[in-house]
Amino acid sequence: MATSNLMMQSGSFNPTLQPFLDDNINVLKIKTRVLQEQLDQAVVLTQILSSKLSLSQYFNIMCKFYASYVQVEKRVLNFESKIDLMHAAPYKTRLPSLEFELSDIANKLQLRLPIPQPKYLVMGEGSILEKYWGIRYALDCFSQTAVMVLPKIEHTLGYEYNLSMAFWRKLIEVDADWLRTSTTINSLPIEHIERSELVHCAQETFILISENMAGRPSGI
Repeated sequence: MATSNLMMQSGSFNPTLQPFLDDNINVLKIKTRVLQEQLDQAVVLTQILSSKLSLSQYFNIMCKFYASYVQVEKRVLNFESKIDLMHAAPYKTRLPSLEFELSDIANKLQLRLPIPQPKYLVMGEGSILEKYWGIRYALDCFSQTAVMVLPKIEHTLGYEYNLSMAFWRKLIEVDADWLRTSTTINSLPIEHIERSELVHCAQETFILISENMAGRPSGI
């Protein structure tokens, strides 16, 4: 659910940045591209964007997404309270919007919301700043996907069932912060980025979400 070919669609960066600092975003893109493409192929392109998507199928997909999103967002908010955001916008919580949308669908289907089981991200002993921006990078990538996904789901399900689509609408709001987010990540003075917590935590976030979406035990 983080369509890789939409990444950096607004990516004109501050020209005053040092040239070597451009590597942060480029390395993140390269190191997470396969994980994003796997998630897209398994979920977005074949399920969410399917013209045959039913409301119950959509609910099941989003419940699996919720199972990982709930604990990842709590982690990123905890880290944010301990760091200097510099010039970036604060993380805008999406969890209430996701829970509202799921509750709305659950009522329509006369189902209960799932209780997420904790499956934690594997993180090293490194910089909290790098961990925060690694997770934030992965989560904010979903805002790029929303621009494409929202109109499709509205056409398939939204109008027929009068769905709020609250989560996807919130993500589109977040997309406006992408340039500031990517510029801040580029400004981080990371000496060995390929081995950094920035890259590791971005990868682990995609892995956690992918494994929950596939219905497999996370193992992390």
